[in-house]
Amino acid sequence: MVGTRNMEAVLTAAHDAGAKVVLVGDRRQLASIAGARALRAVANMVVRSAVMTEVRCQEVDWQKAAIIVMARGDSEAGMRAYAMHNRLELVSGTEAAQERTIEAWRELRQAYGEDVLGTRRNADAADLNRRALALLKQEARLGPDIVALPAIDRADKRVDIALAVGDRLRFGETLPQHSIRNGNRATVRAITAKEAGKARIAFDLDDGRRLDLDWGELTREPRYDRKRTQPRIVHAYAGTAHSVQGRSAATSIVYIARQTDAREIYVSLSRHRHDSRTAHHRHRRSSSLRLRRHDPPEIVRHRRVAGERPDADVAQRGRDIAEEQAHGAARELEGFAGEADRHLHPLLFDPSLNDLGLDAREHGFNHLLPSLLALADRLAEGIVDLGREPAAQGIPIPRVEG
Repeated sequence: MVGTRNMEAVLTAAHDAGAKVVLVGDRRQLASIAGARALRAVANMVVRSAVMTEVRCQEVDWQKAAIIVMARGDSEAGMRAYAMHNRLELVSGTEAAQERTIEAWRELRQAYGEDVLGTRRNADAADLNRRALALLKQEARLGPDIVALPAIDRADKRVDIALAVGDRLRFGETLPQHSIRNGNRATVRAITAKEAGKARIAFDLDDGRRLDLDWGELTREPRYDRKRTQPRIVHAYAGTAHSVQGRSAATSIVYIARQTDAREIYVSLSRHRHDSRTAHHRHRRSSSLRLRRHDPPEIVRHRRVAGERPDADVAQRGRDIAEEQAHGAARELEGFAGEADRHLHPLLFDPSLNDLGLDAREHGFNHLLPSLLALADRLAEGIVDLGREPAAQGIPIPRVEG
């Protein structure tokens, strides 16, 4: 997670002092926000002296196996493991998906006491923060809001952030004058309200330090005669994958609302030690598979026989037939997925294979490949039979290269 400039500063200081630098990283996780990938540049020139192959964070055997698979680049197989153990839920609708995420967050907090709540977009994190705050106040875990102070959110917009004693906050920029780094978290210990838009806040930082500062002091010192901006501080109950990388907790809750990638899934899902939940927002399958053809087959045949334009009842019947075909295709797709799962489950999670290394399991996958290709062919044929090209249908077709 170190950018090129910071890496240059570290290596220069170490060289001048005659010191040795040990670099530790994971290429499958998210790259540094700062420019370039310094660790990869060094790793391409220096031979790795050690590789960590044992998972120590997760405490459940099947979770360790899933994280190892994800660390090797197959996040889909890892997520299948969590789905098989009922840790992945598909929820229709934004409101319902966010509500289920917060409910899972509440359940795991009650069971284990600490958590990491991650998602992809800052907007989704802000929505989850609002819902988490409402739940905590409903359960009397937070007091009433004492002040609403001006701040800048993660979308770089000016907002008013309401604060109560006990609130969890995250700093969005480095404040050298207070030894606060971008991403540091703190708990509000006390609030002394002043005139409108001003207050004095007492913080307990997660590193054990205590601060007692005016709200206006929580900004970077202006340079070049620029005006002082508002503090870049947000609530810290939920955050993006970048903000939770490097953290670990008893549990992790992942909210997937938009298309994401393997690195973000791997980072967000692997933060936990004991348990995890993932809520995936999906549109209704009937909507995603619905035929959008203007003239369903039954209507076309009616026109040829009757020689006239069908009336509204016949047109509606045609739309009903098309929708029934789409639902039938959905059920068939679910059957294909179940068949693939039955093939994959023994290879990854059968206890009798615990003594086999990953290389042996990959060998098993090579034997499974013809069956998976046959399933892919049947899947493609089923979609083409609906009367549209697979790409237009909005359903990804498995492809194998190399």
